[in-house]
Amino acid sequence: MKDEKTEQRGTTQSSAASAEDPVEKALAFARDTARDEIASIDRLHKRTLTALGVQVAAFGLLFSVLGWVGYSNLKRVAVQTATDEVKERLADELTKKNIDIAVQQALREHATDQITQAIQDQVAIAITKRLADEAPELRAQTQSMTAKAVASLQPQIEAFARQQAMDLIVKTYEPRRLDPAQRAALSAYAQKVAPFTVNVAVGGDPEAQHYEEQISQSLEAGGWRVMRQALLGSRLDFPSYGLVVATTPELQGSSTVRELMNCLQAAKLRPQLIVSSEPAEWGPQTTLIVLPKAK
Repeated sequence: MKDEKTEQRGTTQSSAASAEDPVEKALAFARDTARDEIASIDRLHKRTLTALGVQVAAFGLLFSVLGWVGYSNLKRVAVQTATDEVKERLADELTKKNIDIAVQQALREHATDQITQAIQDQVAIAITKRLADEAPELRAQTQSMTAKAVASLQPQIEAFARQQAMDLIVKTYEPRRLDPAQRAALSAYAQKVAPFTVNVAVGGDPEAQHYEEQISQSLEAGGWRVMRQALLGSRLDFPSYGLVVATTPELQGSSTVRELMNCLQAAKLRPQLIVSSEPAEWGPQTTLIVLPKAK
C-alpha cells in the first residue's frame, strides 16, 4: 500500500514537472526576445550617435571660426534634428531585422541635409544677435576710424581739391585751339568742294577772334574764300557762346548750308544751325558766327 502511494506521488510530481516545462520555455523565449530588442535599440542608439559624430565633425572648421556659436548648442540641434528625421522616416520600418540598414539609409539620404540646414540657421541667428549686440560699439569704432582717416588724409584731400580747381579754371579760361588734325580736316574737305565763299562774323572777344582766325585760315588753305566781318550786336534768338551757322528759311536746304555744316563737322566741330527770318546785320546770306567760349 505504501509502495502504491509512493508510486502515485512520483507519477504526480512527474506530471507536474512536465506541465511546468513549456512555461519555462515560454519565459526563456520571452527573455531572449526582450534581450534582442534591447540589443537592437542599443545598436540603433550607438549607430545613430556614430553617424551624427561624422556629420558634426564635418563642421569642425566652422566651430573653430565661430566658436562663440556654441558647440553644445549645435550638437543639440543636430541630435534633435536627426532624431526627428529618423522617427519620421522609420515609422513603418522599425523592425528587428532591418532597423540597422534603415537607420543608416535615413541618415545618409535625409538627415545630413537637415542637420546642415539646422546648423546654418543657428549660425545665422547667432551672427545676427552678435551684430545687434555689438552694433553701438561697432558704430562708434567706425566713426572713430573714419575721423582718424579723414584727419590723416586732410592734407592730401586739400591738395587734390586745389589741383582739381586749378585744372577746372585753366580748362574754363583756356583759349580754344584747332589741333593739327582739325586744321587738316577743314582744309581737306574744302578742297573736295568747288570754289566756295563763306561769310564769317566774329564778336569782340579776343579769344573768339583768335579762334575765328584759325578756322578761316584752314578753310582758305583748302581753297575757300572767306569774307570776314565784325559782329556789332547780339540777338536774343541766338546763343551767346560757341559756333553758330545762321541762315534764312529760304536758304535752309541750300548746298551752302549743307557743305558748311559738313565741313565743320568733319573737323569734329559742333556748330548750332539757327534758322531765322529776322533781318541780320550780315545780310541775308548764310554766315558762320564765332561767339565767345562758354564759361
